[in-house]
Amino acid sequence: MQEEKINASKNGVQDEDYQRDLYYYYDPGLFYEVNDIGLATALVCSGFDVLFIDVKNNKNPIFIFELEQGPNEGEFRITNTADLYFLEKLAVNAKSYFDNLKALKSRLYTL
Repeated sequence: MQEEKINASKNGVQDEDYQRDLYYYYDPGLFYEVNDIGLATALVCSGFDVLFIDVKNNKNPIFIFELEQGPNEGEFRITNTADLYFLEKLAVNAKSYFDNLKALKSRLYTL
């Protein structure tokens, strides 16, 4: 029965519940986990989408992103972007960062 739920999607589009089920029951290796809201915001500003927020532990929510193959074998675009963030070399628009931070906080507090 759980497998049927995993395979279900609406009109071929994978919705948030589908992604959450895939994460919890199948392969968390397909996803990138971030527990730093600053990094999550920077990733959103860089074009990555938060698939869902794992709030098992309300004190430390985890933002879940999908891994996308990078230009080289075994390399992922999101990890390269995160590395730039931690090296303080990632540049994003300040207004976009602030707007996305507010949106992530709003999404977080409505869970």
